[in-house]
Amino acid sequence: MGRGMGDQVELEAAAEALGMTADELKTQLWGGKTLADLADEKGIDLADVQAAVQAAQEAAMREKIEQAVEDGTITQEHADWLLEGLDKGFLTDGFRFWHGMGGGFHGRGFKSFDQPDSAPQVTPSGDS
Repeated sequence: MGRGMGDQVELEAAAEALGMTADELKTQLWGGKTLADLADEKGIDLADVQAAVQAAQEAAMREKIEQAVEDGTITQEHADWLLEGLDKGFLTDGFRFWHGMGGGFHGRGFKSFDQPDSAPQVTPSGDS
């Protein structure tokens, strides 16, 4: 996935949880609504929307890790370490774009978790 693809995963997951299309959600967000507003209007618990987004983020992260092993970008040992961190909740925060009052988005946009130019460099313990 290229830069920004994580945004689409998050957008689609939030939209699906809210019973709308990604385009409908974008329109509402750009129109000034927050996720909390939309969830409230639809009688959906915001925590359910957040959980759907977190699950989508985790699935996308797992796919990226698997692809990196296939591409030879990382070793299986490194992938196992990353997956262990993911299982323990260390690699996703699930609320990356829920900043602001009422679960709004960063300037109505999404912050991608796929930003290699800004990601910290971490190596598994035992690797130097």
